[in-house]
Amino acid sequence: MRIYLQTRDGLVQLVNWQSGQATGLGLSLHCSFVVRRSVNPEPHRCTLSILGLSKRRREQILKAYDEAEEMSWTMRSALKAGRIRVDAGYGDDVATLFVGDIAPDGVTSDWVGPGHVMKIEALDGRIAWKGRFVNKASSKGVDIKTIRQVIAASGDYMAGKDAKFVFEKNFPGLVKKKVGFPGYESGYAIFGESRKHNRQLCAELGIRPFFQDGEVRYMSDDAALLDKAVVLSQEKGGVLLRASPTGLGRYSARTLMEHRLRPGRQVILRDRYGIIIGPGLYRVESMVAAGGNRVRDYNVDVDLTPTKLGGGA
Repeated sequence: MRIYLQTRDGLVQLVNWQSGQATGLGLSLHCSFVVRRSVNPEPHRCTLSILGLSKRRREQILKAYDEAEEMSWTMRSALKAGRIRVDAGYGDDVATLFVGDIAPDGVTSDWVGPGHVMKIEALDGRIAWKGRFVNKASSKGVDIKTIRQVIAASGDYMAGKDAKFVFEKNFPGLVKKKVGFPGYESGYAIFGESRKHNRQLCAELGIRPFFQDGEVRYMSDDAALLDKAVVLSQEKGGVLLRASPTGLGRYSARTLMEHRLRPGRQVILRDRYGIIIGPGLYRVESMVAAGGNRVRDYNVDVDLTPTKLGGGA
């Protein structure tokens, strides 16, 4: 388990726990994490609890958070300031499990005796989504993608087509006619919440958008991402601890820590004899990964839904 914090001055390692002990410069007496991710259009959340950090390290984290919050969205995105990264796995099979930005009011430090416990909340997609489904906001509730669509439509208007047909038909709930003095039309203004329009459009196309590792991903409703399927097995040496049907071909499963599991990722389940469990291929709808150096659980719980072979994008 390795945990990093990106500050404006560079990358800081907060925790480095290997083979049952803390190593390197990032030491902690007690650390645990919970990562929650899904294919729903909302930022993913990571909760960290670290007990035993030095006063200097705690102050460094608080300073990094305050500096990140004072930056503009553009600068913060460029510097990746206030970004948390969690690596987890078994033995040499360790890779990044979560990358996200510290949430608003996402850092607290409390005395619990015999030391301070620092809790950190981070969101994957906070900077880009800012609480709504957008790629990058230039004004409240309106994303760059939508603005580009309107600009593209304005080309027809400039070419001589009727403005009412070009704008009001294509964007009835998104643009509003501006009337100048003394009653002349002076153009159109973009307004309103665009998240709803994005989601309605995706629903009509049968596409599901969600955020993953700082990027918007799109997936067919009845398929999975095009990544190679992760095989979870109960055979000797496998990581699958249990698999239970939940109805309509869906399954819930618990595995040892498996960093390859991601929302939308294809999954194959096998029992202890190597026989495929259920209808065959699934995709991850949601997942909760939890672990720590002083906790018993170090695993991932996933909700799986059957999907088409071959995947989709």
